[in-house]
Amino acid sequence: MMEPLVPYECESVCRYIKISKRITMAQLIVRNLDAELVRRLKIRAARNGRSAEAEHREILYEALMRSQPKKSLKALLLEMPSEFDDAILERIQDQGREVPF
Repeated sequence: MMEPLVPYECESVCRYIKISKRITMAQLIVRNLDAELVRRLKIRAARNGRSAEAEHREILYEALMRSQPKKSLKALLLEMPSEFDDAILERIQDQGREVPF
């Protein structure tokens, strides 16, 4: 028997949440896919040793759940200002310290 849905107030928006101790999995139906897209999905799935459904799940997970890739060195360099004060590049002279021999 399914648990009842109860209203939950959050930032003035009434939302419904399912009260349950178990994790539920949603289903997603995608209609009107191009035949070539489905063919490529099946090929990719076969290469990875998965069903087309499992491959579809992995693609969605990669696209939506994994962290964004880090920026490349080129992207970081392009973000640097082209002109800046040379004083920030000057090396602070180290006073050194005595080292016993």
